[in-house]
Amino acid sequence: MLNLKNIIYFVGNKSLFWFIITFFAAIFLSLVELLIVAFLQLFLVSLGLVETKVKVLGFDLPRIELFYVILFLVLIGFFRIIGQIFSNHSTGFSLEYANCRLRNLAIFDLFNKRSKNDGVSDVNFRITEIFPKASLFISNIVYFSSFFLQCTVITLLMFTIAWKESLLGLFGIFFIGLIILKITKNVRKVALKVPIEQYKLNSGIERISKNILFVKIMHTEDLEHKKLVESVLNYGLSSIRASFLGILSTTISPFLGILLLVVIILFSQNYFNTEGMILVSFLYLFIRFVQNLATLFGYFSSLNVYYPQFKIALNYFLSFEKKRVFILNKSLDIINFIGSNKNYLLPDSFYETLKVSKNINMDIKNLNIIFDDVTFSYEYSKTPIIKNLSFEILQGSHVGIIGPSGSGKSTILYLLLGIIKPIFGSVSIAGYSPENALSSNGIKIGYVGAEPFLIKGTIKDNLLYGMKDNVSEEQIWRALEFASMKEFVERKSLEYLIPEDQSGLSAGQKQRLCLARAVLNNPQLLVLDECTSNLDEDTENEIALSLERLKGICTAIIVSHRPGILRSVDKIIDLKGRNLEK
Repeated sequence: MLNLKNIIYFVGNKSLFWFIITFFAAIFLSLVELLIVAFLQLFLVSLGLVETKVKVLGFDLPRIELFYVILFLVLIGFFRIIGQIFSNHSTGFSLEYANCRLRNLAIFDLFNKRSKNDGVSDVNFRITEIFPKASLFISNIVYFSSFFLQCTVITLLMFTIAWKESLLGLFGIFFIGLIILKITKNVRKVALKVPIEQYKLNSGIERISKNILFVKIMHTEDLEHKKLVESVLNYGLSSIRASFLGILSTTISPFLGILLLVVIILFSQNYFNTEGMILVSFLYLFIRFVQNLATLFGYFSSLNVYYPQFKIALNYFLSFEKKRVFILNKSLDIINFIGSNKNYLLPDSFYETLKVSKNINMDIKNLNIIFDDVTFSYEYSKTPIIKNLSFEILQGSHVGIIGPSGSGKSTILYLLLGIIKPIFGSVSIAGYSPENALSSNGIKIGYVGAEPFLIKGTIKDNLLYGMKDNVSEEQIWRALEFASMKEFVERKSLEYLIPEDQSGLSAGQKQRLCLARAVLNNPQLLVLDECTSNLDEDTENEIALSLERLKGICTAIIVSHRPGILRSVDKIIDLKGRNLEK
């Protein structure tokens, strides 16, 4: 599987292009080294230190004046900086671009699990970079210390040979350091956005994974998918921008060092009167010093890719169909060579391009739910978690599901909502399979899970999340009253802002707000999964009374270990004894 064809497919055409540019840049830099050899010979002849002819690769070069030799050196420095930018940053760009391609696939897997064994930890394992960067940081500290020592020793040698030129050189390097420091500050400024976008991505994935049922029910996969892909893009753009500025600081320091070299030569010849051979020796050491200084900056900002991680990533990438890879990574066309420090927002047409979710129009006459001799077991378990389970939920009725932890309560909901399929038997809603019925625009579903799903925004923004129909303010207040949240919101207002960390709301208030949103959707099917676990007994009783008024209007499935919320259900499915009770 690890062959050239697969590797080319993995990196993508855009990365392949910049890899080719890197190849030509390496050849170009080799030619620049040849020009440096020519300069050294021309320089010695122009100083009169040698009388022999100047030859490069067997070709004789004419003797030229010192002024033009110095201009030639400046030109070499300019060529070098161009070659190093393309050589170094092209590689960095290709790596970040490949990283974005992989992240897009991991996000797709979050919404469309291709493997039943994959969970949020698997997604985070694939996309996280905390541990790799920590290792890179430690290794770069070692290299940084090594080259810092080399620079120190070379500095001492320069002072031994020519202390005046050394002082002038260090004085110039001080000003060069100020320029590099200015660029480094910009690197840090841009780099600060990288962990922010990483946090958005990780927290978004965790939030979605805990509430995947709610997101699918509300048909907001596209919206949430779009947000996560935006985080991938903005992470890539910021990382590439930080890499470009880092490469710029690395490559510009030798060029500025060459300009400083010109100044040292002029001062040495016109004011210091240093002997030619001493000057040549100093220049050699100074060039080596500049080279090591550049390498020092390089290890400070560089990234490394490890073969084992690459092999895992390649195998994962190749597990996707080529057509799916093309569609998912179409959005990466906006990523350019130097990146950006500005956030990018995907257009709404992203939904149509992606074509992940499907909405189907069906003629739903009743909402009867039937489990017919259903058996289900997870791949990692030899014993079925549900075996030969049959029951029927009539439209408008309320049913409770109880049982100890691990008895299959969540599995029933996953089967009911089409997230998983039974091994034997069948599940139907209104005569259709769950995935088709719940994708229909004709069915409205309300869902409240044990983990509150709230977004950064106002209370009103959260209540209207995923709503397809227009909702009046009167309907909003009725829903809040149903969930015992009206009094709180009247004090705070509908424009009360809920921050990213959801501070300012208690666990019970978050849950009741989610319940109000579920009811506001006027659902034909209401699914409550341990939604009162954070509520006090009085509030739970109030909600139970409110639910009783929905009988005959809305089918309700209530999973709970607390009897208060189940007191008025028509039927209880006890998974411990597999009994159907009133």
